[in-house]
Amino acid sequence: MCLEDQTTAKMICDGENKANVRLCRQRSPFLPLIKGDRVLASIILDLVMGGLSHNLRIKLDVEFYDMLFTVLLRLLVSLSRTRNRLSYHWAELWRTLFSFLRFLSTYPAELSALPSIHGPVDGLLNVLAFAVSSGESFLPDPAAYDDLFYKMIEATSFAEGKDDVFGILQKHFATGTRPAAQSAIDMMAKCNSHYRTMLEEQKSKRKNLAPGDVSKIIKQGHETLDIPSTEAWSTWSKYREVDRKSLLKRAARVAVADVRAMLAKET
Repeated sequence: MCLEDQTTAKMICDGENKANVRLCRQRSPFLPLIKGDRVLASIILDLVMGGLSHNLRIKLDVEFYDMLFTVLLRLLVSLSRTRNRLSYHWAELWRTLFSFLRFLSTYPAELSALPSIHGPVDGLLNVLAFAVSSGESFLPDPAAYDDLFYKMIEATSFAEGKDDVFGILQKHFATGTRPAAQSAIDMMAKCNSHYRTMLEEQKSKRKNLAPGDVSKIIKQGHETLDIPSTEAWSTWSKYREVDRKSLLKRAARVAVADVRAMLAKET
């Protein structure tokens, strides 16, 4: 995989290497339309986001989603290691990731029965945990980092009296049997609890908190929040084509069918 080769990964993340790639925008939710040359890493992020958003269904393509999170984690780690602070619509990425998190916690019984579902579940948790613990190294500014926490607080709890999303994942997807996944949940649950405590304290002083008030509390909370950094979220087994044989064959068949359809139209 290109992102496992340090030289290639550095080129993909380098702000000097840009290309003008036209992405299909025929299905909602639509990504922001950006014209002109873009950093290669941002194009890959858009492709991953499109894959996550446009294929969400109860009969989840587990292998496909596992691959998407595999690519996403490697890309974020590469951005962090090369210290490239990428200008990108990060808010859209966080919204997409937390939407998938809520999807998992909304249909846990159905999804937990799917073979190898732990792959995309762990992939999502590793991506989120790495972003929370190391986001300052690849996000363009503090505001983008604060927005990640804002989106997490907004998305990771159900109505009062019900299990939160982290509790649901632990219960239905057996994250406790996988140390990296469980440590990711523990860390994010700790962050979530930290900020919710601060928000409740402010709510007791005033009835309503505006979005700007929440953002201010998040910024203040960084001073007292201890976020552990662990290599468990940024390490992986080396990519092997043999492990993705069925997926690659399917992709090849679709590509060949598309080319044949295009050639048929031209003739």
